[in-house]
Amino acid sequence: MPASASDRIPSSPACSTTTSSEDDESFLAAFDVLRSVIKLEKLVNIASHIRSVPSTDCTIDIEKPLYGSFNLVYVITFSDATKWIARIPIHGVKESWSDRAAASMESQALTMRFIKQNTTIPIPEIIHYDTTLDNELGAPFVLMSWLDGKSVSSVWHDSKCDAQTLATRRENILCSVAKAMGQLRFFNANKVGELQFEPTSGEDKKLRFKQITSMHSLHLDEETEDPVFKELGPFNSTHEYLLALTRDSRPQREFIDYTKGQWKLLELMIDAIPSRNGERFLLSYADYDVQNFLVNPEGQLTGVIDWDGIATYPTCIGSLRYPGWITRDWDPLIYGYGDPDSRPEDSPEALRKLRALYCHIVEEEFGAEVSKGMMNSHLYEAIEIACRNPMNASSIICLLARRLIRGPLFNIVFTDEMDDEEDEEADEDEGEDEDEGGGDDDVAQEEDGENTADIPSEAATKSPLAAEDADHEQDLTYIPGWLFDLFEGLGQERVTKEQLDILRERIREGLVCTTHIVE
Repeated sequence: MPASASDRIPSSPACSTTTSSEDDESFLAAFDVLRSVIKLEKLVNIASHIRSVPSTDCTIDIEKPLYGSFNLVYVITFSDATKWIARIPIHGVKESWSDRAAASMESQALTMRFIKQNTTIPIPEIIHYDTTLDNELGAPFVLMSWLDGKSVSSVWHDSKCDAQTLATRRENILCSVAKAMGQLRFFNANKVGELQFEPTSGEDKKLRFKQITSMHSLHLDEETEDPVFKELGPFNSTHEYLLALTRDSRPQREFIDYTKGQWKLLELMIDAIPSRNGERFLLSYADYDVQNFLVNPEGQLTGVIDWDGIATYPTCIGSLRYPGWITRDWDPLIYGYGDPDSRPEDSPEALRKLRALYCHIVEEEFGAEVSKGMMNSHLYEAIEIACRNPMNASSIICLLARRLIRGPLFNIVFTDEMDDEEDEEADEDEGEDEDEGGGDDDVAQEEDGENTADIPSEAATKSPLAAEDADHEQDLTYIPGWLFDLFEGLGQERVTKEQLDILRERIREGLVCTTHIVE
């Protein structure tokens, strides 16, 4: 899943975060409205009343909240050392809250309870939730149990470990993550969306699935930085879901031809994703990244936090996709390998080996068919990130195009002037050939060349990468000339239907190819 605001907050078992000073000010300012209306002094009363354990007091450090992706987070500590987490959504104020936002919050809380009841995934226990503004706190909130452990982000690049100890810990992390996430594959539905459950009554607290409803999209407005809640779906197919994300996130402004071409190629990639009748969608965790997985010193999973966005998703980006920290090389905007100012990163070669290891773990745990089905999930994940995050889209589309298309497939004629110039040059060449004794055979060869201009060359179809691209294989941000021309041609609508068919088929071949984890 994509990088989110959760990347900006300090790492802690309670919520996932990292911060930098300038970004912090604008990011934290988005919570000002929420902090101005909630009555934090009442949170102690609420927690004590709900726990109802005699002779136990509780405290909250009001001055030091934590900040999740789109949540204000407080740690509640009881005198017997029990800890709870209080999460308050950023849009939980009168101006932003709605019935649909409340329904989405309830879906998340109940889905977490459902997972707790039906799996062994170490997930926080939902102790209490209130989806209304009409409570003592003055805002919707969730109370959940505290989970111990260190985030994977704090132990994955541990310079204090020797190489063998670190490798063993990493393998333990990947193995325990696969075992946990693999349990979600048994819960599937016929639509993409959030889960709705039958009401419970009396002592029967077992949750029973009712239907799939619309899912939500939450982001900060670029100009006002106010939280914007949008309702999406439910969706009947992978194509429908990804195209809806593209429409929802694509900036509403005029683009140059090059950028128009990039978005058109992204839509072509979506269209090229293999589809089938009766598609099923898996219950899946959304923010599959290092800050949300907690482990012990040996690398065994102790907790999975931040379940915002839990819903059913397409199988190709479902619960058994690769963990986000071993696919970073497919999102060039966030991948900082080789940059001395970047956070520690694994090399592209190391990431390919880690993906191969994860495939092997999944095959050992769940069988070859399951492993084969998730082998190219990083490609589909990259497409989804591009659909969801316009900031990341350009570099991802370029990288996917280089890897999937692998070089120029046809010639693109851009302007009528170029056509006229080419005709004049052809006439001059023809006249020179006739003067030199050339005959009908020469003319026939030129006509044959014109008739096959849109057919991929032998070299282009068989070469792993175009020669121009091969020299820059390790530069994830490099844009070869043939790709620049392709974007311009798509943006100017100068790519023919036949050429689009060739392009779509090449992309489809690339998406089902089984060599991407080792290339």
